[in-house]
Amino acid sequence: MPKKLLIGFVMAVVAQGLMAQTIDDAFAKYKKDIGAFKNQPLNAMEQFKPEENFKNYTQNPGETQLYKGIEAETTDLKERGLAHAQEDETSKIIAREASNHHFEKNDLNPAMQFAKSIQEQGDKMFSQDGSCENAPKTCENVTHFESCLVSKSLPDKECIRKRTVNIDQEHRTAHIDVEVMVHKNWRGVIDVNLIQGRGSNAIYTHISQLIRFEHGCSRINMHHVAIRNNRDWATWVSISRPPNCDGIFSIWVSRKFRRDYPLQISFDVDLDSNLYETGDKWEDSCTNTNLSLCHIKDKICTSPNETRVNNGLALTRDCWEERLTYACSYSNADNCESQKSKGCLQVGSSCNQYQDGICVEHKQTYSCNDTVCKPSIPCIKKVFCAGGSCNAKTPSENDSFADNISKLAVLGGAAEDYNKTRSTIFKGRAVQCKVLPLNFIDCCSSKGWGKALNLAHCSEEDRDLGVAKQHYLDHYLGKFCDERDLGVCVKYKRSYCVFDSKLARILQEGRLKQGKANILGTAEAPICEGMSVDDLQDIDFKKIDFITPIYPSGYGQKGAPNNDAGILIKNPSMNMDEMIRRVEAKVAK
Repeated sequence: MPKKLLIGFVMAVVAQGLMAQTIDDAFAKYKKDIGAFKNQPLNAMEQFKPEENFKNYTQNPGETQLYKGIEAETTDLKERGLAHAQEDETSKIIAREASNHHFEKNDLNPAMQFAKSIQEQGDKMFSQDGSCENAPKTCENVTHFESCLVSKSLPDKECIRKRTVNIDQEHRTAHIDVEVMVHKNWRGVIDVNLIQGRGSNAIYTHISQLIRFEHGCSRINMHHVAIRNNRDWATWVSISRPPNCDGIFSIWVSRKFRRDYPLQISFDVDLDSNLYETGDKWEDSCTNTNLSLCHIKDKICTSPNETRVNNGLALTRDCWEERLTYACSYSNADNCESQKSKGCLQVGSSCNQYQDGICVEHKQTYSCNDTVCKPSIPCIKKVFCAGGSCNAKTPSENDSFADNISKLAVLGGAAEDYNKTRSTIFKGRAVQCKVLPLNFIDCCSSKGWGKALNLAHCSEEDRDLGVAKQHYLDHYLGKFCDERDLGVCVKYKRSYCVFDSKLARILQEGRLKQGKANILGTAEAPICEGMSVDDLQDIDFKKIDFITPIYPSGYGQKGAPNNDAGILIKNPSMNMDEMIRRVEAKVAK
């Protein structure tokens, strides 16, 4: 073998071995890299910690109680909704109103047929070749018959109305017992007033019942009189003057005795009051005439401004008698104006009602034509993102989750609070408690009730205030002296505004810090008024800490950030404009 050929052959063999080794090394390297890439997503998922990427993250949100596992077909949302509907007043009204009406589906109705055609031919609505748009309309003339009533005018009717005034008089009978104590060595007249309940020229006078007249007095008649001295008849005493409408009667004592002694006088009285009016009544001469088809055409007073005497009582009225003229027709028929305006053709007529042998109401029959066209299926062009993959999604951390959640809580609280007041929202209740320094009683104690000294002497309202403090629902307005003794204050009072929720307290204190001073009043004059929708719009929510507000807050208080005094919300976010819009819409309803 020539030397050059041998060298070439050897070099080819060596080059082939080197190339094979290079391919093997590259394959092994790529295989190792692919294995590493395969584990990267799993490693990234295992290292991801949501509590470090989301503010206020919790592994057990309140909604987890609704999840019953992947094999459960339903949750208890339906049961919860039904239970709430049985208690909610709005739900009760909706259910009651729905039961008052009964509607049935009519498949022959044109609207139902059109909806059915859309359902069956929905694919044509998205046709790009214009087949649904170019389809000709199908129209036809339909004839139907309509009936209507035409009434005949009746002669006018005249009626006379006369006014009468009802007069009454009160009649009563009463039994009265009178006791008087007569002076010793006294003889003369003793007057007794049955209206005022007192007597004259006696030590004392007692009357079992007084006389009262609601409509004035006309007559008093005294009878069945009995006069005794204890159990004995007082024969030396007599009635010298019976009572009249002044209510006074007199007794004559003809003998003197050397001691004071009582007299018992019993009698019956008939009481008649003055005549009085009980009301006016109009008597109509047309009472027996059917006026249901008539209306008043004219009215004239024939006896105006007269004074008449009834049983001795003078009565004045602006009108005692009037004449009414009625225009009548047999019915409230519309004279077939609707059919005439549509151009319908009259094809029949019959009498619908006779009166005194004369037809007073006719039933007219008209033939009416309508052009009915079946609506074509609407075309929908330019359907964007039909597959649903239209927008690129870029994950990012939400730095304002808690702030937006707080805004949603404001919306919910405002709607609930406005449903209670129907005028303002987030209204508080003024509460005062007392402090008696000399008796070591402090009903404003924020410590545990039952442990502080002398709290048993405090009122139920004071105890309720203690509970409100435990739930962070109070705002302090200040202290003032309520009672002084010799220049020293012996009783102080502290004033608070107590709210229905922590959210209401936080918003009201936020208004105070934003320049709305004294909107809740002072210690001596607490107001605790709610806020209107305009007031809510004026609040800068970015300056309010809903999560860790300062508590306690108020006059002279040195509070500190407190998570327990804030609110923890688990809802989606929303921007401020949307929140205000929803609050206004809720209040407007």
